[in-house]
Amino acid sequence: MDPVRQFTDVGIQRFSEFLMSLRAETPIPLPLELLTDETCTAEIAGDASLERKQFATKYEAGAYLVEQLRGLPRVEVDENSGLWNWLTLYYFDQVCPADQNGVRHPRQDALYLMPTGTRDYRRRYRHLLASAYDLVRRHGDNAGVLLSGSISVHSDIEEQLVSRLEIVQNDGLIGAAKRLYFDEGSTKLKRGVTNRMRPGTVRRLVAISQQLDLTYDLLGMNDDEIIALLPAEFRPWLA
Repeated sequence: MDPVRQFTDVGIQRFSEFLMSLRAETPIPLPLELLTDETCTAEIAGDASLERKQFATKYEAGAYLVEQLRGLPRVEVDENSGLWNWLTLYYFDQVCPADQNGVRHPRQDALYLMPTGTRDYRRRYRHLLASAYDLVRRHGDNAGVLLSGSISVHSDIEEQLVSRLEIVQNDGLIGAAKRLYFDEGSTKLKRGVTNRMRPGTVRRLVAISQQLDLTYDLLGMNDDEIIALLPAEFRPWLA
């Protein structure tokens, strides 16, 4: 097990330079030495350690981080860009895996890099590890509907539901989404969940919930009560 540390401003800058190099002709090799460099890292209050275990899903990663970071004060976890950027490098082989030729293909920096001092939710919800941790800590097992894919992917269902605070903060609505779209047997999303043309998909859930919220206090409802309000197009998804 390795003790959890956090990047200093110097460490975040070095990590940012590494990310930039992956899009250049001569990428920097994975700089794992930064994880323990005394200039680039600092100790963190509390007691936490982890290992580079393999995660089958993003949900597994979030659940593991919730458990392993339990010994840290909330102030050392929430909005701590030094911690989340350090964790991203620690698990970089999973959040940005190399292809068969050894080449990494990073997507937008927001998936890997949390700017220092940010309080902007829109910069946090896309961060692959911070979002997985946040969702599992808030929604427990129900977060599985949002995090059933690979740790390296920010999925369409995440973007549709997690990008909207009025939805992601609603425990009943996330519970309803799990009952509608998650296949408990396979621990995967049901087919066609994000199809733009099919009735009752996640985009329709977003649109209908916004309409219902004008009349009902959805935030105070559980999943049964919310599902009872949904129109008939959602019924086949409950089968």
